[in-house]
Amino acid sequence: MKDILKLYAIYNRDMNNKIMEILSDFPDEELKKERNIYYKSIFNLFTHIARAGWGYQKGIQIISKNKYFSYLGEGVSPVEKKQSSFSEASGILKETDKAFIEFIESLSMDDLNCKMEKFKMYNNRIVDVSIWEIITQHITHQIHHRGQLSQVLDELNIEHDIGNIWPYVKGADK
Repeated sequence: MKDILKLYAIYNRDMNNKIMEILSDFPDEELKKERNIYYKSIFNLFTHIARAGWGYQKGIQIISKNKYFSYLGEGVSPVEKKQSSFSEASGILKETDKAFIEFIESLSMDDLNCKMEKFKMYNNRIVDVSIWEIITQHITHQIHHRGQLSQVLDELNIEHDIGNIWPYVKGADK
């Protein structure tokens, strides 16, 4: 179990780095240009990915009673503070990607089932949720939104390969 979680943590980090590399060449007006996507612009979609990663880590921090992700502290979250620049959002994403890998490496398998009842979600829904469920949502969420970014990059005729997991699977042809 830990192997697959680490594979996804490293894969997510590396794919996010590829996206940041591609998008760093975009002028600000291109990042913020309105497009036919749910978040209306590449910038808004990218900052959503960064804020959500922080939010999932905060949830794990709360459920684990500060055992994991204590670096988040009590400060203002990126969820409450809109990133003003691509570089600020990139910094948050790099930090959370690094922390997620460290978390997986230190994670006790017993803690996967650590659960909180009546956990208040970002959208004010109240749920009973475990650490493994938040991990699963985080991984799924990142892949989902990178797929949206992939579609935009395809429409812009920008070559990319942000959906290839094979380089991360031992023994797979690379």
